[in-house]
Amino acid sequence: MVSIILLATTLLIATIIDLRTWKIPNWLTLSATVIGVTHNSVMYGLDGLFTSLLGMVIGFAIFFCFYLMKAYGAGDVKLMAAIGAIMGVPFILYSSIIIVLIGGLVSIVVLIVRHQQRRKDNLAKNQMNTAFPFSLWITVGSVLTVWQMYPQL
Repeated sequence: MVSIILLATTLLIATIIDLRTWKIPNWLTLSATVIGVTHNSVMYGLDGLFTSLLGMVIGFAIFFCFYLMKAYGAGDVKLMAAIGAIMGVPFILYSSIIIVLIGGLVSIVVLIVRHQQRRKDNLAKNQMNTAFPFSLWITVGSVLTVWQMYPQL
């Protein structure tokens, strides 16, 4: 339950800041990661430490690949690493699938809408911005994962 509260708090703060500034601050992702690893280590010993660190690495690695393709920002990558550290391996694997699917669908909609806007306003392709704050969709995917993995809540 503590992990879910930490997850919810981290995602709420990240989403609010990202929607306002288009950035997810390092102080948030770093502190959430440290608290997640510490909590899991204290509660579950070496197994907790291992699953927390592995979750962090998996969350980072999956989304770093998308970062290299310029699909996500660095803050999104660090947020996913923090989620992995807080919730562990099974959660980060399942949520990553959901988040990538949601992100793909949202990206398609954004591209279609902005393309139509570009045509309407007679803008060149290089004048069209297709970026959007992704933390909202990370939050939606994480909430759906919590709902699926913890139905008793």
